[in-house]
This record gives sequence, structure tokens and C-alpha cells, in this order.
Amino acid sequence: MTDTHRMLVFSNPIEGREIEFNTWYEEVHMPEVLGTPGIVAAQRFELSTGAVPPAPESTQQYLAVYEIEGDPAEAFAAMVERSKTGEISRGEATDPTSLSMLFYSPRTGRITG
Repeated sequence: MTDTHRMLVFSNPIEGREIEFNTWYEEVHMPEVLGTPGIVAAQRFELSTGAVPPAPESTQQYLAVYEIEGDPAEAFAAMVERSKTGEISRGEATDPTSLSMLFYSPRTGRITG
């Protein structure tokens, strides 16, 4: 089994600033976070409101999934340090009350069908 963990970051833009938020997140923030040792990949998602309704408690519209190789605590500490030095910026169009971050470690190897 691989030692690749996932960091899930849920967020929303400040109302009326969605374009600014998405541009910053995809063109600035994700590359900044990917510059952190141990963080090797990233992908963003938007809450699907089509055929499958969201869970009633889903309040965040966006999800970023980062892959971490090695110790997630070390990667997180490096990310915090890079945030303190300004190497990772904080988006002005991000609603700070919506931010939520979770870390997941693999329980099984990858299973395909």
C-alpha cells in the first residue's frame, strides 16, 4: 500500500466574488501549495447540484483534494510555515468562515473494477 494521504479543503467565496476566488485558487493558490514538500498533486471540485442532490449539511461549494506523500503532519507544518512567510497566500475573496480542512490516510490499497 502506498503512503499517499489526502488533504481535503472545503471553501466558499465571499458572495459576489466567485470569479476572483476561483481565479486566485486555481492560478495562484494551488501552485503555491504544490510547492510544499510532500504535496505532490491537487485537484478541485465543485458541488454537484445536478442529478444527485447534495447532502442537506453540504454548505461548502468547493473542494480541493491534495495528495500528500510521506508524513501528512510534516507537510502540514511546512504549509503553515510557508503561509507565515507569505509563500502561500490567503485569498481576499475567500469566505474565512467556510474553510474546513480534513486529512485522510489510506486504509486499503487502490481497488479498481
